[in-house]
Amino acid sequence: MDLQKALKGDLKDYTSLPFWSWNNELDPKELIRQIRAFKEQGIDGFIMHARTGLRTAYLSDAWFDCVRACLREARELGMRAWGYDENGWPSGFAGGSLLKPGNYAQYITYGVKDAFDPAASAVYAMAGGRAERLKPGGKAARYHCLYIHDHPCYADILNERVVSEFIGATHEEYYKRFPDSFGRELEGFFTDEPQYFRYAAAFSRVLPAAWEKAYGGDIYDGLIYLFTDGDDSKLFRYNYFSLLNTLYTEVFYKRLYDWCEGHNCMLTGHTVEETTLSGQLWCCAGAMPSYEYEHVPGIDWLGRLVGREAAASPRQAGSVAQQFGKKRVLTETYGCSGWDTTPRELRRIAEFQYVNGVNTMCQHLVSYSLKGQGKSDYPPSFSAHNVWINGSKPFNDYFKRLSYILCNTAECADTLFIHPIRSAYMTYRREEDYVSIRETEDSFLDLTKTLSAGLVQYHYGDERILRERGKADGGAITVGKCRYTRVVVPRMESMESATVKLLADFAAAGGKLCFTDAPPVRENAVLKDVGLRGNCALADIRPAFDLRVSGGDVSASRRSGEIGEFLYIVNSSETETAAAEYGGGYRIVDLRGAELREGVSPLEIPPMSSVMLKLEPGARARKAEARPETDITGQFALASAGDNALTLDFARFSKDGKAWSEPYYAQYLNELLIKEGYAGPLWVKYEFTVADAPERARIRFERNKNTSAQLNGADLKTEQSAWDAYFLECGVSGALKTGVNEFTVRMDYFQKPQVRPTLYGRDVLESLINCLAIDTEIESAYLIGPFAVNGAREIVKEGGARGTADLQEKGYPNFAGAAVLAGSVELEKELPRAALRLEGRYMTAAVRVNGEPAGELMLDGVLELPAPLKKGRSDIEIEITSSMRNQLGPHHCKRDPEPKGVNPGHFNFRNSWQGGASPDFTPAYNLVKFGLDRIVLIG
Repeated sequence: MDLQKALKGDLKDYTSLPFWSWNNELDPKELIRQIRAFKEQGIDGFIMHARTGLRTAYLSDAWFDCVRACLREARELGMRAWGYDENGWPSGFAGGSLLKPGNYAQYITYGVKDAFDPAASAVYAMAGGRAERLKPGGKAARYHCLYIHDHPCYADILNERVVSEFIGATHEEYYKRFPDSFGRELEGFFTDEPQYFRYAAAFSRVLPAAWEKAYGGDIYDGLIYLFTDGDDSKLFRYNYFSLLNTLYTEVFYKRLYDWCEGHNCMLTGHTVEETTLSGQLWCCAGAMPSYEYEHVPGIDWLGRLVGREAAASPRQAGSVAQQFGKKRVLTETYGCSGWDTTPRELRRIAEFQYVNGVNTMCQHLVSYSLKGQGKSDYPPSFSAHNVWINGSKPFNDYFKRLSYILCNTAECADTLFIHPIRSAYMTYRREEDYVSIRETEDSFLDLTKTLSAGLVQYHYGDERILRERGKADGGAITVGKCRYTRVVVPRMESMESATVKLLADFAAAGGKLCFTDAPPVRENAVLKDVGLRGNCALADIRPAFDLRVSGGDVSASRRSGEIGEFLYIVNSSETETAAAEYGGGYRIVDLRGAELREGVSPLEIPPMSSVMLKLEPGARARKAEARPETDITGQFALASAGDNALTLDFARFSKDGKAWSEPYYAQYLNELLIKEGYAGPLWVKYEFTVADAPERARIRFERNKNTSAQLNGADLKTEQSAWDAYFLECGVSGALKTGVNEFTVRMDYFQKPQVRPTLYGRDVLESLINCLAIDTEIESAYLIGPFAVNGAREIVKEGGARGTADLQEKGYPNFAGAAVLAGSVELEKELPRAALRLEGRYMTAAVRVNGEPAGELMLDGVLELPAPLKKGRSDIEIEITSSMRNQLGPHHCKRDPEPKGVNPGHFNFRNSWQGGASPDFTPAYNLVKFGLDRIVLIG
């Protein structure tokens, strides 16, 4: 296998599959234009995702016309298309069409009363640790009452009939129209965050019959034990959550999987809240069994979190994939990270997951439009609206190459980590959540961190999968295609009988068995001496390869396959360089340049970086050389910048164009008018101050029904913006005046009847909000042109900025574009091997030396210059791109000025407003840095 040739070849089979948010009125021509943009960026696939803001009726003929156009284009370009099986999320209610009595999800509430409540679903007396179910007229000192409720916002996915209706309303409709696309350009379907009911103790109308079939007896006799402790509470909870997990896995996931199998397509997606035990108990009672029934197991990864305890999520999916021989493992990643997440940070977030078990990226998300909620929909967006995205092919190519290696190798894991979620069933109480299983949860996450930090190659073993697939094989355990010679067990009060026997046989044959806590004292939740004893300590569980590391925050994966043997090393530290030495021969796989390079010892792995080694016995590594560094920041200054912007997000409103309100934050106006139920003409006025009028300027704003615009009372000619098809722009060159200017937008304001109750009704769940389109949205406007902005947010002349750092404080507070920093260096002699390290806050950097391109930075902070720096003067230009954060926000979060987990509430402060004020809102502008803090010459 010629690895270098493969890495330089066509790797479209390893493409990322971004969530493509269809969030406005869909136009097939615009969809095709965006598909072609994907292709130019090195993306060879997409997931067609109906989402918040969609105005084309979901699953209508017009919807399927758009799908047809995209499938046709995908076939033409050789791209992979995936359907998304819902409008919004969680999957399972077919955009609301299944929400009717008999289909609703159910949940239980609990209360203690002084009298028998005939309205209760069940009433109990508690005495001496035992519960007695009472009939009407029964007597008790206190009456423990349970109430079973329907929730009209979500469907019961534990019910086979409901799941059949879901498949019929979605998947079958696709197949009816596009049978020839299945297994070709239509690769499969993504199912998103299915759940039984995450907000309270879950129930289902199918549970009584399922309980009787599984365990005998009446489920209501013990249902009180979900809320109270008693002699039988642990056994009841164990059986209850086991049944929920079985139904979740087999009624929902397996039925979707079987349908896809029968229709020549695949299933991917993820359950919700996979990282913790308590999160999984909200919704599925264990994510790992469902991965058996996905062709491409998937996870979700929100925000910028990178920490060893979070390794559980990719490890769970990756473990099952390895055990069942599934080639790809997908991560829906980057949602909530925020507009200012840099490509280097994106690399850090992804590679921590990749080293722990995933290998295929689904970027959350690519917005069809940024109109209205598109800007605040769990950003960032990887659409062309984003400044650096049109140049993002190196990013996408890098992860294709990484995916190629990981998909075609298996992790050499020799340690099996018994997953403790079924033991957690026994003490879990939804109203107490994490607290009720704290000891089990903490032990699980602590052991995950310990093994990961120790570079131990391990997989999780789910007890259901072990029961069905696990075998003791001498001093090893095989689970499907994997073989383990060491087993570690965190705190587990109970184990399944099959797990007990498997570990007993394994240990008896000489397998290494380590308990980090006391061995279980229950079997299937029943007190029993299970007879298991450990025969080694956790300190004995060490990596099976010679890798020594110091510094940084390092994870590693030893891998093997037909394409070779590899060691993938990731440094997740944001600030600290790691040094690594591998005790064997290797070459370095350069995933940016798609080539193999000579090894270096010790390996230096910068922060937020990684190295892929191809292990080759006998290959020698040269000794690393120290290189001098010179801070040359003072030689540079801002030379030029693209058009600046001033975000206008405060406005007055009028219903007659004459009487005006006080200025309010624009997002507050949305809430005010929706709650009022207003319909009719509306004028919105944005005010800004000009001290020095620029030679040219334009205003970008959002299109609503019958939109027109004026500046200082004069009508403006509007045209569709090239930036977004649902924005308008108007030139205002020569029309700006010194002093306060008034930009006024006139529109017809209206909302559908369901908008107000969906956004502000009691107990409305995200399922309905996620598939809502708000008809009229009052949003920011943007003044754009060659100007600067002073501290009072007044328009002034450019040219006053000095230095290279904090450009947002030097006249560019809402800038979104590229800025050029220019400087020079004087050398007394030629520097044959030189590099630049750029420190600061920027998205990408392009360097020119003496007018010639010298390379770009996107994934790294150090650029090796392609040619020597000559004696004498060399002129250097560094063009850096910004994020969209300072233009689009969120700008006004009082309690968390720079949230690292960004959601729509950070923009709209929904339901917290009182008379234009909110405890979460500040009128001040919170901005992030843009610029270079240090420019360092290396060599």
